[in-house]
Amino acid sequence: MKKEEIMVSICCITYNHEKYIKDALDSFLMQKTNFKYEIIVHDDASTDNTAKIVKEYEMKYPDIIKPIYQEENQYSKGIKASLLTYQKSQGKYVAVCEGDDYWTDENKLQIQVDYMETHPECTFCFHNAKILNMKDLNEEKYFIPQYKAQCKYIKKNNKYNVEELALLNEIPTASYVFKKIEFPKWYNESIAGDLATQLICTSFGYAYYIDKSMSIYRIGTGQSLMDKWKKDNEDFEKETERLNKYIQLYENINAFTDYNYKETFEKIISKFKLFILSINKNKQLDESEYKYMIKKLNISNKIKLFIRVKYTKVFFYLKNVKNRRKNGKK
Repeated sequence: MKKEEIMVSICCITYNHEKYIKDALDSFLMQKTNFKYEIIVHDDASTDNTAKIVKEYEMKYPDIIKPIYQEENQYSKGIKASLLTYQKSQGKYVAVCEGDDYWTDENKLQIQVDYMETHPECTFCFHNAKILNMKDLNEEKYFIPQYKAQCKYIKKNNKYNVEELALLNEIPTASYVFKKIEFPKWYNESIAGDLATQLICTSFGYAYYIDKSMSIYRIGTGQSLMDKWKKDNEDFEKETERLNKYIQLYENINAFTDYNYKETFEKIISKFKLFILSINKNKQLDESEYKYMIKKLNISNKIKLFIRVKYTKVFFYLKNVKNRRKNGKK
């Protein structure tokens, strides 16, 4: 009898998520599907009980859960754990969920795979997600507004090419399902592996959005990449370094797509370049090249740029106050 092939590889990266990892694993195991799936959990040398919990699940579901236990933290060595899980995956499709997030719909995988199987040109599928603020559990907020009219870039047919997806921007990582591909070498150097993943995958076909909330994205845990970036925003040099890395990411995807969407990606790159110049109060903003770049910005970004240039210290001070209030600090 032919061994049943794995249709989906669920890739979960985790680090010090002992409070949350059970929610993630249980949400994977509750999936109702007519196909076989595997769960690849990458523990990045956690210093709490995360690895112990994963081990318990591995013992209970040895045919489904296939963990990677690191003795040294890979993130600190500049190695993307997500890439390690993608490389180990055996499925036709890859689904993503980090250890502090979880899925809320038992039919999530089936819904996404059904669409992709009947639309082979679709190489990336995503859906809405509820944002769970650990500092305010009563807050009702979603990644993509519940009413499409409130979200400028949501299309009526829900289909996106790589250019349109770059403009959409707000995509919950725990909603990703994509066709397994071989990632380019520059992926590991990307500042945002999730953004790089969605753009690279969509460049081979199109992305499809399912207008349904089927996962939870936690914030306020103090461990997310977003939380780390908020701390970096307090430092001009770190903020400049971060923006430069974003420029590199978009330059890479621009070249990767053979410059077919050159105008859109160059506009995005221009925005980051202007912000770098503004926070350093660079006089080059008066030069014709940058005046041309400023003209391309929308009103909202022009206002942000003006505030950064005229009141850089005030901008960062207000940003810090806002972040501290969100984290319950005075």
